[in-house]
Amino acid sequence: MNVDELCARFPEISPELRNEPALSEFAATFGDLLAVAHKPSNCSTGHDPG
Repeated sequence: MNVDELCARFPEISPELRNEPALSEFAATFGDLLAVAHKPSNCSTGHDPG
């Protein structure tokens, strides 16, 4: 996954970060996992694991 794909999939990423090297490394490192990531359902947002 590249930065453009990452930003398209996660629009909450600020456009100001597109040219940051760290975002490029993040996309390259975690792209395979992020490609299959799903946002949590409403019931899991209130879950307290502890």
